[in-house]
Amino acid sequence: MKGLIKYMKGLEISEKCFRESFMPAVEAEYGEAAEAICAGLCGGGSECYGCDDKISRDHDFSDGFYIWLTEDDDIRYGVGLSRIYRSIVKSEGRRSVEGRARGVCTVGSFYLGYLGTRGLPESLVDWALLPEYALYEACNGRVFCDNRGEFSRIREALLDIPEDVLRKKLACRLINMAQSGQYNYTRCLAHGERGAARFALDEFCKNAVSAAFLLNKSYTPYYKWALRKLSELDNMKTFAGLTEELLWEKDEKKCSEMIENICQRIARMTVDAGLCSQCGDYLEPYAYGVYNGIASRELKTVHIMEG
Repeated sequence: MKGLIKYMKGLEISEKCFRESFMPAVEAEYGEAAEAICAGLCGGGSECYGCDDKISRDHDFSDGFYIWLTEDDDIRYGVGLSRIYRSIVKSEGRRSVEGRARGVCTVGSFYLGYLGTRGLPESLVDWALLPEYALYEACNGRVFCDNRGEFSRIREALLDIPEDVLRKKLACRLINMAQSGQYNYTRCLAHGERGAARFALDEFCKNAVSAAFLLNKSYTPYYKWALRKLSELDNMKTFAGLTEELLWEKDEKKCSEMIENICQRIARMTVDAGLCSQCGDYLEPYAYGVYNGIASRELKTVHIMEG
């Protein structure tokens, strides 16, 4: 595999290993287990985001992947498939959030590490309060095959964000943008608290990026890859570039102008998405407009700034 690393992305390397080495070995040695296999690569690590390059090879890199089994199939085939996997994939690579190395695991145990449950979140409140990067990593990467369909059933449901969950998360982002960017940034400067103003600016950008992802019906990735993945979404390249420019900008007056520009764009996107009506220039009324559209009574008990 060493020669391939220079020319292929990690997802491609892992899928090639699965299809050309692992599956032929399974079919030759343990054919009855083939029908139980769901395989792929997702989770933490630049390769799961499709963002890896030569620099990424300096740590935690391997040609490994996951074999996700149902509970019953794990009892029947888990040990044998693990043996075959270990004979082919020599390095562990990055471990998952629950500390497990790639290889054979159950569908439930994989999702447990990201969602705190062995399947879909048990309630809309649980869903709304989960960190977006965890939701993103539970669904990123690629599924190579899924013969039982259980893993993909959960994955596809996670990607179809319930409107109430989207509204709750977006309302939180909008009100935090208003507080950190439109209000506290200039007030911190007026108080002579330039460090606090920079904190406010960073908080504003973080929430603006998350709002943009949500308005595209997507979760926000781990911050390291957020701007790159945002720029890959339809019509979001300019917005991602503007946000990155704001993060680098030193002129405080220009920062204030850029904050308002970003807020106007997010407000327009929110209205265009049909999530609330036009509410002027300040984002707080938009936040409450989005929040008030939540149908779930239980979810409405969660404070607007949580989520």
